[in-house]
Amino acid sequence: QRVKLIDLHQQLSGYDDEIFNKKESDRQLMRRFNTASFKALFLKRWDESEAWARKVLEIDPDYLYGLGNLANSFLYRGRYNEAIEIYREHWEKDDDGDSFGSFIVDDFERLKDAGITHPDTKRVLMELPTPKPRSP
Repeated sequence: QRVKLIDLHQQLSGYDDEIFNKKESDRQLMRRFNTASFKALFLKRWDESEAWARKVLEIDPDYLYGLGNLANSFLYRGRYNEAIEIYREHWEKDDDGDSFGSFIVDDFERLKDAGITHPDTKRVLMELPTPKPRSP
């Protein structure tokens, strides 16, 4: 019987490790999905960017980068109302000292540098407060 209890303990210990590894795997998967969403913006694949962002948010609904990609995918294809709702709700939220708004301003600049613009980016920036610059 003693051997069986030891076996059971080892199995349960392995299960705990498996749960931990699943959480790590989910984070890694979330980051990959987020990268795919972000890159799709630069390819003007707005629907794909939205789909990847939604996968990110299935794993972590509060992940600011995923929310930013979702909002940007809406904005750049003319779905202003959906985009501004996300921007307004999260604009001042913070991630390691940088605000969501600062991420979005950076995204707008990066997309502009890649030749991708939309007139509603100016509208967003006029409606929302100027975010503090991102940390170096």
